[in-house]
Amino acid sequence: MWKYLFLCLSLFLCSAVFSDAPLFDWSSSSELYPGIQHIHIALEEPRLLKINAVRIDLSRPEIQFHTTPRDANWGKEMPDCPEHIIRSKRQRTRDYLKQARHSKEEGGYGLNMVLAVNAAPWVPWKKPFTHTWADNLGLAVSDGELVNPENKRPSLLIYRDKRVELGKLPSEEELANLQVAVSGFSFVLQDGKVTGDSTLHPRTGYGISKDRKYLVLLTIDGRQKNWSLGAGSSEVGQWLKHFGAWDGLNMDGGGSTSMAYLVPGEKTENIRLLNKPPGGERRVGNNLGIYLQTIEK
Repeated sequence: MWKYLFLCLSLFLCSAVFSDAPLFDWSSSSELYPGIQHIHIALEEPRLLKINAVRIDLSRPEIQFHTTPRDANWGKEMPDCPEHIIRSKRQRTRDYLKQARHSKEEGGYGLNMVLAVNAAPWVPWKKPFTHTWADNLGLAVSDGELVNPENKRPSLLIYRDKRVELGKLPSEEELANLQVAVSGFSFVLQDGKVTGDSTLHPRTGYGISKDRKYLVLLTIDGRQKNWSLGAGSSEVGQWLKHFGAWDGLNMDGGGSTSMAYLVPGEKTENIRLLNKPPGGERRVGNNLGIYLQTIEK
């Protein structure tokens, strides 16, 4: 009973924070890279919270997207979990960013990747939680290649013509037009209306502005008594809306929540986490990466 009352009070206090609050002024944020803005927020009410949000300007032609590709053993049974099919190899977000920056000769992707965030939920997830590969990622497409075919959950859909949408793929024929797709659990913001629950966890959210000009990536730390206590999925929707999104998804959260970036301007490459995952970094089913492409004039 007391737990229920606490959750209701927390949700009420959080709603009060947003009820009269204007949209976040991104001019007060820091620029990680041209077209990529970042803000870190620390709160004590309605509870201890650490929040990181990144806004990406989708109109900039040099900004491109990538996600975890098929594993070399794609389509085979998992040796340690034969009821599942190998789709991708689990990897920490920071390691994914690092690998993406390596040349193809070094086993990388040869991309000038500067930011990465965890993406879809996956299976298997059972003790001892050390499975190498991932399955059931929802719809997953990497560089135009299908990684996981499921289209039951809403996804971030990035088309070859750079259109960006949130939702289910309209038809199978549209697969040919996709460049990148990663899936979440559910909508927490749709047509400007917030949905979701009040259960506190670390959270990752993706949102897109009404004019489809900006993509917002959000992490909220949790399960850390003296650092950050987490948020309900409805709060993910509220924060995404506060940062300028019109539609938003609740992505994989909990111990998976992680956002990494390449520290700009340093002679030696330095890849850091912007947030603080509980219990250290987890190897996740797939990640979303943002890289900068050289544009010929």
